[in-house]
Amino acid sequence: MSIGHVDAGKSTLMGRVLHELGETEDRVMEGYQRASSKMGKGSFAYAWTFDALEEERERYVSPPPFFLLISLLILTLEVIF
Repeated sequence: MSIGHVDAGKSTLMGRVLHELGETEDRVMEGYQRASSKMGKGSFAYAWTFDALEEERERYVSPPPFFLLISLLILTLEVIF
């Protein structure tokens, strides 16, 4: 759990930690970096680990935890099936 003010970098920090722990593949992070740079927000690449939906990435906000859990569940199911 992370607590902080809006735009304090909570998702970016946690995305970086997950990547450093090997939980996010380098190729995935490279894709996030290219896509976020294309949108003019290259510093948001690590935060995109948590922002699974295009709308979240366009608005530059992370969802509340419940919606994050549902988004991750949907992505997991898509990978499995």
